[in-house]
Amino acid sequence: MFLYGFGKNETDNIELEELDHLKSVSRTIVALTAEQIQALIDQQEFYELKEEA
Repeated sequence: MFLYGFGKNETDNIELEELDHLKSVSRTIVALTAEQIQALIDQQEFYELKEEA
């Protein structure tokens, strides 16, 4: 799961406040059921990245 990405040429490392927030969001996401994740995908809140063959 990708939560946050940035090009190193665009910004330095994230700030401590950002890190704390991302950790909190990560804990929430990890607790989701498969059904909840699918519902978020269906609502286009989450996007599924598929591997190209």
